[in-house]
Amino acid sequence: MNTGRRWPVSFRPQRGEILYSWLARTAGVDGLYPEELLPEKRRFHAISLLVYEASSDILRSLATSTGISRKALAKRTLAVAHPAWLSSWWIADASQGATRATLPLPALPICPLCLADDAHTDNGIQFLRLGGLCCAVTICRKHLIPLQPACVPCHRSGWPICSRTDFRRFGLVCRHCGCQQDDDGWSFYDACEDAVRLLARFEHQLFRALAHQAVEWCWVGYATPQEFLRLVEDLLWAVTRHSIIPSPSTSSRLLHSLSALAHFPMPLSDIGASPRPAFVAVCWLLF
Repeated sequence: MNTGRRWPVSFRPQRGEILYSWLARTAGVDGLYPEELLPEKRRFHAISLLVYEASSDILRSLATSTGISRKALAKRTLAVAHPAWLSSWWIADASQGATRATLPLPALPICPLCLADDAHTDNGIQFLRLGGLCCAVTICRKHLIPLQPACVPCHRSGWPICSRTDFRRFGLVCRHCGCQQDDDGWSFYDACEDAVRLLARFEHQLFRALAHQAVEWCWVGYATPQEFLRLVEDLLWAVTRHSIIPSPSTSSRLLHSLSALAHFPMPLSDIGASPRPAFVAVCWLLF
């Protein structure tokens, strides 16, 4: 469809919207997939290009067709919107030598209640958020429910497309089964509410650390973003080292060190690296 001419219909991007989502909404008016609006030679790995870092020729083509500036469109990609994020915290890791254009892109986790809220606004515009592109986010902070990485009705993963949902509305639907991705009846067990709230608080601090903002956590105290990220990386390393079984004496000694640290009112920045083995040992004790 991309002919270099101005499209008859194009929409204004929403705040925090992914470039892919904006293009999907435009394509949905004509019953198309978003990649079909790109130049033909750029349709391969189109979703990655519309999420991570769109090339200058794609931005130029979209700007010509919609009248929206290239700068405004580039801000809807991960590389421009969140340049401080480490690539190892993207939903697909670019640190292993793969280019962003060829990254295997997992399904974007979405909140069904956020999409339901979108549908009930005055304009009824549903869109996908840039915040979901970060691995640090698994809980919706607004609704306190886990984000869904796959279509709830058919359980197949994939990036949703935009389609007409009633006479005057368009919404996000599954690529595979066509079901709408919003669900205002989604609920969570009350027994898990405290755990979800705690996880949401932790993810918020991790999100701040990735943005190079100060962090304060209940059992760590004040920490620099680098210290907090180092701690989380140690914990992740520990829970994935299933083959390592520490001796009981070593675990007890390190756990004792951690217990003493938890009751010692000293900032993490003043203690140095000594707590790190203790945190790792605690993770080992969980398995």
